[in-house]
Amino acid sequence: FLRYSLLENTGTLGDRLVQATGGKAKVFSLGIWDWPIIPMAGGGGKAFWYDYTSGEFVSSTFFYSELPRWVQHWNKTNPLERYLDQHMPRDPKTGYWVWKPLNELNEYRNVKTSPINAAFVKPPCYPGQTNCQYSLGATFPHMLPNGTPEALQMTKLLVGYTPFSDDFLIDFVAKLVQEERLGQDATPDLLMMSLPATDMIGHMYGPDSLEHEDNFYRLDKTLARLFDALKQAVPQEELLVVLSADHGMNSIPEFLQQQGKASDIGRLENGKILWHVNSALVRTFGLVVWRLDCVRQACFLIWQKSSKKVLTQTKWRRKQPKCCAE
Repeated sequence: FLRYSLLENTGTLGDRLVQATGGKAKVFSLGIWDWPIIPMAGGGGKAFWYDYTSGEFVSSTFFYSELPRWVQHWNKTNPLERYLDQHMPRDPKTGYWVWKPLNELNEYRNVKTSPINAAFVKPPCYPGQTNCQYSLGATFPHMLPNGTPEALQMTKLLVGYTPFSDDFLIDFVAKLVQEERLGQDATPDLLMMSLPATDMIGHMYGPDSLEHEDNFYRLDKTLARLFDALKQAVPQEELLVVLSADHGMNSIPEFLQQQGKASDIGRLENGKILWHVNSALVRTFGLVVWRLDCVRQACFLIWQKSSKKVLTQTKWRRKQPKCCAE
């Protein structure tokens, strides 16, 4: 019923194509993160995304009762580690995978304005992540750790903040085009992708950074790999490629301060915001019925279902670190 309802009432391009072809068109949506690509798949398509906890590509039972066999086989081959070994050099001292500038430094416009003092740069730890000692660091070279299960687990997250996540996705896309036989008959198929590295790197390092500029050099090569893979499967005259982007990027506060362009700006720390908001909820309602949480720069209120998780104002204050006391 849900699938029928989506097909009837949504206007996604994929759903309309499925309707127009009597269900014959194949529609796929792929990406590194789940939230951009699930809506694109609509009710008539299929979606795959990268799981940063396993380093594999996954889907939902809304789309599949179980993953296709070729995806299961792909995931069993340690695809992320295999890709990194093929495309990233290793640091001779630590053995970590290294992201360093693709070109000579004199070829970059941002090399003199890169916010080298951005020591804040550290991707957040998501729920369940305890090994936060690893970080990409503020300046080149940036390291993706390995050598221990904990280090490798963190790399599965950190890679999403590098250009290599987009390029890694293209390997999976090329395999999908081959296995699902896209473009092999008279019915048009639709393949949609989200390449989020530009967004992630831009937010973290800023548009004035060497990292952001290096990403565009690498993205150019990534798109070339994508087009080559598509042209091997589909005649060029039968192929239509559309590129889009969602927004621009502001300079990060640290860069503006460094350049003397602003002195009264800074960053809000999620931890302190959460503590003050949740303390206000306790003062107002007496019990923590709602609490605020933030994940991936998005903040939302969570309903506390279990009474065992409800804290009185006194207990809440006692659990806060000294640094955050009012």
